[in-house]
Amino acid sequence: MTLIVKIFLAAVFIVTGGSVFSEKYKKYKPLVALAGFVSILGAIYLARDVTDDIYSGKKHQSYAEKDNAYKCEESYLVIQKNDTQCDFVLSENNELIYKNETIGGKLIVTQSSDNTVIPANLLVVYPQSNSRRFAFVQLCEFQENDKNNYGFCWTSFVFDKKNKIIKETYAGKYGPERWIKWAVDDKYFVLASTNEGANWIHAIEAETGKSYEFPHHTPSSSFDAYEMAQIQKDTFTWMGPRTFEIKFFYKHYDPKDYNVLDKGTKTFSLDITSKGLLGGVL
Repeated sequence: MTLIVKIFLAAVFIVTGGSVFSEKYKKYKPLVALAGFVSILGAIYLARDVTDDIYSGKKHQSYAEKDNAYKCEESYLVIQKNDTQCDFVLSENNELIYKNETIGGKLIVTQSSDNTVIPANLLVVYPQSNSRRFAFVQLCEFQENDKNNYGFCWTSFVFDKKNKIIKETYAGKYGPERWIKWAVDDKYFVLASTNEGANWIHAIEAETGKSYEFPHHTPSSSFDAYEMAQIQKDTFTWMGPRTFEIKFFYKHYDPKDYNVLDKGTKTFSLDITSKGLLGGVL
């Protein structure tokens, strides 16, 4: 209902309601009854409309809160020290704070060869699991001149928001790309990393942080010679809670002189098992 109509109803209510008690209208009982009826009817409609406005305002607020939560849980959050984003904070003491509660101890990116500890001064939180219980988080050494707003991200962990614990995990020497695929039951998620031109797939168990990778090593056990694999991430498809398919573009080299013997694209079907990522070419 528009504002003009609301003002009109309020005016009718005031005028007709007041007229019931005026000396002029007391002389005309039918008019008194009519004025009383109109007054009551106007009051009912006005009260109903005000109630609807209050409910609608709460509903819109609820939608806004849900939309904001969705953006938080579906986005990549790049968080510098003392910068609060979606309840995540990296404190001045290099601690993860979530919803005003400190989680775990001090976070470090890595420890150098001379035992110098490099503290994390930036976090990258990946899009969270389907139930929103788990979040994959990278620890980074922020570099001001880095156009992507993060530098070396050598350490990663899984944050269990329900139990307020973190489990360190592994997803490549230099950390994974910004690409993540969660299994529908939240038990596993899949990442991809790059190192010296080759790509790896990493399947990680959310509750434990245990990581499996494919190809398992190079030279690949699937080939007689060294292989450089490039993952075609847009071909990734979950076939079940533990099984997925993905295509690799590969180059097959002669181990003696590294001339290319073969190249092409192959689709792999991989199963996440306790023994690792198992499977083969379809």
